[in-house]
Formats: sequence, structure tokens, C-alpha cells
Amino acid sequence: AVEEEGQKARFAEIGNIISDDELRDALYLVACAVAWKDGGIGEKQGLAVRALKDAFGYSEGKHQTLLAKARG
Repeated sequence: AVEEEGQKARFAEIGNIISDDELRDALYLVACAVAWKDGGIGEKQGLAVRALKDAFGYSEGKHQTLLAKARG
């Protein structure tokens, strides 16, 4: 589906399916935790996390807060 529709469309679909705020935050924390590697986030991982941020309608502030929590 990613190849046919593109990454942003797939993230938008996830955003439409998951409407519970706590579940979204939990999913976002997991995505951020997986994205961290070697003290930072790789380019591809960062783009994926930001696409999920946009799909969930998160502000930059919320993104940064959850990203910091995921880092521990």
C-alpha cells in the first residue's frame, strides 16, 4: 500500500483509524523510540515521525515533548 499510495497517505489513514488521544500518544512514543539511534534520529526515521506528527495534527511543541519522553 505504501508503494501504491505513498507514505503520507498511509500515515493519514492511521490518523483516521486511531482517534483516541491516549492511544495516539502511545503510538507516537513508540515510533519516536524506534526512530532514535546512536544518540539521534536518522533522516528517514525523522521524516517518518514527522509524517505521523502531521497525520495526528500534533503541534511542533507536542512533537518535541513526546520526542523527549521517548528518548528517556
